[in-house]
Order: sequence, then structure tokens, then C-alpha cells
Amino acid sequence: MDSDYYLEFENKFRGNREKIFNLFSSYEPLIEIAIKDKSSTVLLDVGCGRGEWLERCQNKFTKSIGIESDAYMAKICRDYGLNIIEADAINELSKFKKESISIITIFHLIEHLEYKRLQKLITECQRILKEDGLLIMETPSIDNLIVSTNSFYIDHTHIHHINAEAISFSLEKVGFSNIKYYYINGGPLQEANPLKVTRILNGIAQDLCIIATKTETTFNKIFSDSKQWESHLNIGLTLFEAATQFDIKLESVINKSQKSQNENKLNSEILLMKQEINLLKNEISLFKSKLRILKYAYKVLKKIKNYIIYLLNFVGKLSSLIFNKIFNLLLNVDFIKDFLVSEKFYLLMQSTLKILGRLSSSKVVLIRNKLKRILDNKGKFVRYNEKLLFHYEQSNKSKEYLRLLTRKN
Repeated sequence: MDSDYYLEFENKFRGNREKIFNLFSSYEPLIEIAIKDKSSTVLLDVGCGRGEWLERCQNKFTKSIGIESDAYMAKICRDYGLNIIEADAINELSKFKKESISIITIFHLIEHLEYKRLQKLITECQRILKEDGLLIMETPSIDNLIVSTNSFYIDHTHIHHINAEAISFSLEKVGFSNIKYYYINGGPLQEANPLKVTRILNGIAQDLCIIATKTETTFNKIFSDSKQWESHLNIGLTLFEAATQFDIKLESVINKSQKSQNENKLNSEILLMKQEINLLKNEISLFKSKLRILKYAYKVLKKIKNYIIYLLNFVGKLSSLIFNKIFNLLLNVDFIKDFLVSEKFYLLMQSTLKILGRLSSSKVVLIRNKLKRILDNKGKFVRYNEKLLFHYEQSNKSKEYLRLLTRKN
């Protein structure tokens, strides 16, 4: 294998030195809080690679040390004037004095180690770290599906995935008191629409950052105002967060769609109701017009009825008058008068009414008696009138009164 193989590999798949140098700026606020008010500080960067992090920190610490096993990488670090130990990191750590290092950083190394060597590494880190010291590790995030299933295997020297909970447990077991981890460096689709499935695959954090302290006092000092440095850490989405946002957004879209459908359905129902109301209005209007005709016809018929009633009354009165006149004339005829009071007329009327079933015999008798009374009264009136006429003819005074009454003015 060529001596610069891994350098070219880093340049191609992780990024060139300038890119990584700039990327490491996100840790500077955390480092400044960790070393604040300390007169003497020592940084140890395990697996320092091309030395980007050492170069950024060389003016912040009293002493900065890098350990790198790759000879070509170590040479690059020396070319930049960095303090480099070219050796196997785990073997070299055993040479450091207990509690001699202020801050230990390990970027993208632990995924290259077998389990026993990883345990040895973190045990040595706990031993050489000062009581108020800080351990920072970074590794590919297996929470990222593309990283854990694809890009992790681009580097053939990667041995196993690092689980955040498992490495935290291991750190506690070797003596670290407080551990916290972050998923950082979001994928290229981090800001994509939450409804894109590709965001869940390639939008979440690509790296895992683990921060550990030996004492709770140091942990509280660093995390008492963590917003100062967390905002620079480029914290990304987790797989669960991205999936949750997907579900929430999808549910919101579905609810809006259902609401829109319900509104459309309601609008359709309202439109249908309006159409039915308009139809009813038209029918009512037509009914009113027909009702007006009926009302007008009723008024006309009522007037006609009144005219008919008036006419019938008039005809009735006229008929009654004519009948009375004729009847009175007939009563002046002797043989008709005799016939009306005769037994023959009585029997004829009785037979006729019995056939018609209209009147009983007793009522026929009443009619006959009434006719007799009429004829008797008529005879009396005639005799009375004859007497008056006779008296008039015999009285000169009566004639004088008549002459005065009839005299013209």
C-alpha cells in the first residue's frame, strides 16, 4: 500500500484539510469554557491525522500533543510544526502520567478499534485525564441509515459501529462520572421538506459526539450554560426526530386534506341546499301566481254568486208578487173560488200530496182552512169596501173632501 494512501482516502471521502480545519471551529466555544481560568492546560489529540485540530488549538493550550500511527500523516503534522508522537495510540497512552492531561480529543478513531482495544483506550484516557478534565470523542453516527449501512464501509479499516448508549455505559464503567452525547453534522437534506423520505435517509446527523467528565463539578461547570457552545456544535436531527417530524407533517397534511374535503363537501351541500331553496322559491312564486288567479276567480265567482242571489231574490219577489196578483185575480172569479173551497179540490190535493209523499192529511186540512179564511176575509173586505163606497156616494161632505184632496195647486 502506498505511504500516502490514507491521506488520499481522507481527502476524497472525508474532505480536504482546509474543510476539516474549518469544520473543527464548532468545538472552539466548548474548549474555551473547559479551559477558562486555568493557568496550565495540556491538549492530547489521539489519532490526530493531518493535524487540523491541533493547529486550531495550538495557541489556546500551554501544550498540545498529537498521537498518530500513520507515518505519512505524522510527517504532514511535523511539516506544520505540530508536536506529534508517531506511535500506536493505546501503547503510547500508557506512558503518560496519571492526571496529566487537561483535555483529550479523539476524532474518528474509536470505530477503527476492536472492543478490547477500545476498552483499553478509554481506560487509559480516564487514568491520564485530570480531575477537572474533559474527554471529547467523535465517530460516525449509526443513527444515520446511509452512514450505518453504506458510507461506514467505505473505509476498510472501520471495525464496528459505535452505539451511543453502549459507549456511554463503557465510559461510566471505567470511572467517568457524567456523559452526554450529541448527534451532529446534519446530512445534505437536513433542511429538506419533512415529508421527503430521503430526508430521513440523508438529512439526519452524520456524526456522534460524546462528551465525558471525571467529576460532576466539571460537568456542571461546562453544562451550566451550554447554550453558549451548543449553538456552535452543528447539532443535527436524529432518525427518530426526522421520522416524528415526517409523521406530524404528514398528519397535518392529511388533516388539512380531510378538512378541505369536508369543507368542499359542506360547500357542495350548501350549494345543493341553495339550489333547492331557489327551486322552492320558484315553486312558491309560481304557486303565488296561481293563487292570485284563484283569488281573482274567487272574487269574480263571489260577485257572480251575489248577483245570482240578488237575481234569485228579485225573481222570487217578482214571482211572489205576480203569483199574489194572479192569485188575487183568481180569487175574484166565483167558480175558482168555489172550487178551492170544495170537497173535490180537497180530495185532489190530498191524493196528489200523498203520491208525492210530501205532506200528511192533517196539513192538507190546515191548507184548506187557511184558504177558507183567506176567502172569508176577502169577502169581508169586499163587503166593507162596498159599504164605504155606498157611504161615499150618499155623503156630500165626503165628495167635498175628495175634491179638496185631488185639487191641483
